[in-house]
Amino acid sequence: MAPSQRDEELQQLMKTPVVKSKKGFGEGGLDASTWLSAKGNFQRVDGAPNAEDGSSSSSKRFCPEEEANWFSMAYFLYCDGLIKAGKAKHLEQHDLWDIAREDDASGVYARFNKHLQSTVVPGTAPKVRARRPGARRATRAPTWATKMITNIYEKSLRVTSAVKSELGVGAIVNLQSNDASKIWNIPLYLHIVWNGPFQIFVVMALLVRIMGWAPAMAGLAVTVVMIPLSTLVGKSLGTARRAMVKQTDARVKLATEIITGIKAIKLYAWEKPYEERIHQLREQELVHIRYTQMLSMLNTAVFQSGPVLVSLAAFGVHSAMGYSLTAAVAFPALALFNLLRFPIIIHAAMQPCGKVVTWWQHASPLFEYSSGTQLDCSQHGSSAWPWAVLQSYFYEAAKPSVHQPPRPAAVLVCPYGATLSIQGGPAHLQMLVKLVTANASKC
Repeated sequence: MAPSQRDEELQQLMKTPVVKSKKGFGEGGLDASTWLSAKGNFQRVDGAPNAEDGSSSSSKRFCPEEEANWFSMAYFLYCDGLIKAGKAKHLEQHDLWDIAREDDASGVYARFNKHLQSTVVPGTAPKVRARRPGARRATRAPTWATKMITNIYEKSLRVTSAVKSELGVGAIVNLQSNDASKIWNIPLYLHIVWNGPFQIFVVMALLVRIMGWAPAMAGLAVTVVMIPLSTLVGKSLGTARRAMVKQTDARVKLATEIITGIKAIKLYAWEKPYEERIHQLREQELVHIRYTQMLSMLNTAVFQSGPVLVSLAAFGVHSAMGYSLTAAVAFPALALFNLLRFPIIIHAAMQPCGKVVTWWQHASPLFEYSSGTQLDCSQHGSSAWPWAVLQSYFYEAAKPSVHQPPRPAAVLVCPYGATLSIQGGPAHLQMLVKLVTANASKC
């Protein structure tokens, strides 16, 4: 639009009065919505962007996953273009598409926060008693870490000073870096917990059919003895990891205090005492780390020897009872023992019982942190009136003067007592905003 046309349009807009009637602003004149929707000069923003849809849309945004049908999603056909491009050349950053809106951090956290807020008991005071925000309403496991990290960050901006002083910066940092990142692993370990014993039971039933009750029960007895042993080692691992996390929190907290007060430490030459304290905490942490690794190695050694011990027990009892070890018995039994090897080894390698205990140790601080007391935002004032953003406009035609300022280029209608903030613009006055309140008009 040419400057002359814009000036004429502004002059016509400024001649239109702003009238307040019994129903509010707008009748007989120009209301705030019309002022704020003037061509290309202003933009009206009613609150924050829609967080359910993720980040704000852009004309350059591209994500084929959002437009893929169910067949393409099932067979990942929407990735064909990227695969062909990777076959033809080395992929660069600009070759990758944007993340889907449903997987965007803002959208993922918005859905999580919606369910989290639904657990709050209504009708209570600022100190809200809430049901424990478990993972029963969570969606896909890969988004758990994103939800937890965003929730911790949002909560850290709203917790009271008492909660911050009780936890410390080190504990909050550990919640984001360690605890939240381990949450998404739990579905895999949970499936192994129930699937492993089920496979063992089926294989042992087939062994009973082939070898008889006594040899199969001998192998089953060895297996049953090993399962509670894993639980015992898992509990020991949980206790060791709790002690290790406490030492880690203390070390990170001290390191944060040193970084915060580095000027005072340098001024009074306290580098050596603080260095000794850091080394002392680190040595204590390493002691717990070594103990935890020893327990992990013990658990792995016991279960990796499990299939061998089961086979020795079963074949030993079978031979002791006077049965002949024929090919019709030995080879199917060995095949079944090989099938039995997988659930036992997978229990040894992944240690699902220990992983579940570890997950609970990481999840419990998150639950306690999410249930902590936070600031009541209503105590600091709130406003239901829409924000008005003046976007990239300067009244070029006006020649402002201190003694004779130009007429206002815009009219904002807002409640009486509201605070108006205009940010940006040149040093000299090139734009005036007429503020119309509910009781009076002020320039």
